[in-house]
Amino acid sequence: MELLEKGYEDHSWWMIFLKMDPRFDDLRGDARFQRLMARVGLN
Repeated sequence: MELLEKGYEDHSWWMIFLKMDPRFDDLRGDARFQRLMARVGLN
């Protein structure tokens, strides 16, 4: 989550893949990940 937060702060282009990238499947139930997705606009 720390690296994802850093990516958000840095406006990293790859944040658009959070919703579909299977590498994040284990985080989908995490409330912090869900809040991050909302901030990115992927809800």
